[in-house]
Amino acid sequence: MATDRALSETEEAFWRTLLQVVVALPRTLEAGLMRSTGLTMTQMLVLISLADAPKQQRRMSQLADVTSLSASRVTRIVADLQHRGFVGKRVCDQDGRGYIAELTPQGRAEVKRTYPGRLRNAREHVIDHVDPSELPVVLNALRRILEGLEPHNDSSS
Repeated sequence: MATDRALSETEEAFWRTLLQVVVALPRTLEAGLMRSTGLTMTQMLVLISLADAPKQQRRMSQLADVTSLSASRVTRIVADLQHRGFVGKRVCDQDGRGYIAELTPQGRAEVKRTYPGRLRNAREHVIDHVDPSELPVVLNALRRILEGLEPHNDSSS
């Protein structure tokens, strides 16, 4: 779908602003999360992805898919969260080859404890800067951008 067609003035402004957001936002969110929760964005993403899953557990490969992280990155994050007592890991009952990551009671408590800080971070740095009537349009655009990136997730994590 990519073409060599030049960007319009508005497209160019959007593209440059998006690049700035892509660089600045993660640093800002990471700093806010570390201050309020003591967890990194990727640790929080894994915890929330487990909290949202049926029975609060996911196969490691599925966890990598839903977080857009590489399998090796998810393995390292889960190991760290295990060490902190937030996540357990066991062999998959169905085939005995894969592993299941599951939220522990301590992990559930941590997700609940960190909610106010995560909420403040989300509102302060993102949500409150978008007109509520524009959120569905922005959400749809971001989802389409993400879908276009999905085949490249393994190399970009």
